[in-house]
Amino acid sequence: MGKKGNKGRKSPSSREEFGDDVIDDAMSTTSVDTYGSALDYPETYNGGGGGAWDAAGGEEGVNSKAVDDFKDGVEQLTEKRASTREAGLRAVIKFMLHSPDLEPVLAMRETVLSALIGVARGKGTESQGAHALRALSVLCVCIGPEEEEAFRSLRRPLRSLITRSRHEGVRVGAVRTLALACFICSSDDDNTSETLDLLADVFSRTSDGLEVTDKVCAAALSGWGLLATTVSRSWVATRMTKQHLRVFRELLSSPDMDVRIEAGENLALLHESRIILGLVGGGEGGSADWSGGGGGGAAEAAQGGGEEEEEEDEEDQDDDDGAAEMEAMDLTVLWEEVVEEMKGFITDSSKKLSRETKKQQRRTFRQLFATIGENEPPEEVVSLQNGSLTVADWAHIKQLNALRSCLQSGFQTQMQSNELLREILGVSKWGGTGGEKPFYSKNSEVRKQQTTSRTRSRHSKQEAQDHIFLGEGAEER
Repeated sequence: MGKKGNKGRKSPSSREEFGDDVIDDAMSTTSVDTYGSALDYPETYNGGGGGAWDAAGGEEGVNSKAVDDFKDGVEQLTEKRASTREAGLRAVIKFMLHSPDLEPVLAMRETVLSALIGVARGKGTESQGAHALRALSVLCVCIGPEEEEAFRSLRRPLRSLITRSRHEGVRVGAVRTLALACFICSSDDDNTSETLDLLADVFSRTSDGLEVTDKVCAAALSGWGLLATTVSRSWVATRMTKQHLRVFRELLSSPDMDVRIEAGENLALLHESRIILGLVGGGEGGSADWSGGGGGGAAEAAQGGGEEEEEEDEEDQDDDDGAAEMEAMDLTVLWEEVVEEMKGFITDSSKKLSRETKKQQRRTFRQLFATIGENEPPEEVVSLQNGSLTVADWAHIKQLNALRSCLQSGFQTQMQSNELLREILGVSKWGGTGGEKPFYSKNSEVRKQQTTSRTRSRHSKQEAQDHIFLGEGAEER
């Protein structure tokens, strides 16, 4: 498979969710609502604010009480009483999310990792196991990349929970934690390939163990999309497209909206790679790869020497070329079906869906259709404490959503203190974007003009789409 190469996945040039009903609305002005309803976490497990370190000067340091509370929380994770373990989970998650100094976490990472795995695998409640898995994801973000040993410690128990846990919430959490742990902690291509294959088995519903529910399927689709951003664009546009396009197309018709959205985002990720490589419009994306395979057979025939062997190899090559043409036609038909399906979601007026659900579906699939049907990039704006960040490709959006939904209320603190997050999203230390692109405060005149211009452009495009899809009777958005 395509190589990751020096953690290139986390650079601005390369390119979950743990759903949360307390995500700060000021955090994002995105037009795509991708936060999962598959598993919501109560506010008590999100820290609820800065906590003990606020009185010690905020970001300038963490006072001893906060550190002591964290250490006590780690010890409580191994207690037999369920309420004590829950208190420990709250303390550990709160510290990791909101502390500007993660040295205490790094110093105890092996102890914390072992204790959290024990809680996740224990016989406690579904909520307790799910929160332990969420804490493991946050821990991975805190300890950072090149932690192969940590990933190896997580891999086996997480795979077991995915296929064998009797709690749906635990299985969902295990899927998301495995994907994020591989994304953050491992740079081994074999680990990525194995995890992608496992997630594909889950969302294809061919994995071992218990029946895959819609929530587990949606989580597997989300995790697969996250890890696909670490693979080379050429591999995504050719091999992965040929391998997974059909199943994504089928899942796009799922009765579950979370599954539809996650499948749609993965389709947008595949198509985006085809656009970037210039494969759209000149035959299907895998054409270069198919002709390369035929060329290999011709070269071997030339080395064989005999005229009879050459004739046989030419016949085999003709058969391969014919199969490739048929496959290209099949892929073209599938992409056309995807476009038509998304048009249907945009105009869906079914009374079976609530008004809010229809609104979310239309908003989401308008942006997905813009990429797949019109070859236009997405746009997501994230508010930071010192400005904002605009994300304009699906690969970065998948990464952003995975990190933001994992960290939830701690996202802003981590963006200020965690260098890894800034590197992944291409944000400078003080909140601006890296590189040559200028950064403006969201209240500046330049930013206001940019926002007005984008809004007018978006409205014009939407009016044109509404006229096409709905005619003169288009209902008001």
